[in-house]
Amino acid sequence: MSDDNRRNDTEDPLGPVHALVALATKDGLGEQLTWHTVLPVLLNIVQDPVGPRNCRRIFKQVNDPSALSTIEDWFNRAAAEREDSARDTERAAKMITRPVQRGAVGIAGGVGLALAVGTLTSGVGIPFLLAAGATVGGATWVGWKQQSSADRQDSLARDFRRLETIAREERESRSP
Repeated sequence: MSDDNRRNDTEDPLGPVHALVALATKDGLGEQLTWHTVLPVLLNIVQDPVGPRNCRRIFKQVNDPSALSTIEDWFNRAAAEREDSARDTERAAKMITRPVQRGAVGIAGGVGLALAVGTLTSGVGIPFLLAAGATVGGATWVGWKQQSSADRQDSLARDFRRLETIAREERESRSP
């Protein structure tokens, strides 16, 4: 086993939470932190299956309520960003796929009617029907993919909200 593998095997599982507390402490001391510095730490915690448990464990040891308040604000901001992203993705999917589907279904209906009445030959009408069917199928697939992305963002937002609640409860347990 290489040294790198050994180091990763013995890595502190509480490391991301410790890093978050350290960043909140630095922020409380007036150090200017960018969101791009904080967000990766938040993502590490939220994607860890034991992240909430680790947060409870470490937050109980934090002596500075303002650090917990800062952490709560960061989780709130991350959740709000994910909720906005999910909303925007859903809105974009609806604005793009629905009109395309409606137009393709309308064309297919018109071509089907023209074929049934006999004003359009099958050599011309069937390719139009196939193209309309492919368009509806493609737009539906794109809509599903967009919805899946929005669902992932929603799930991430809920996880951030849960961690925000943990920080708030710990902070409030210390107020008189």
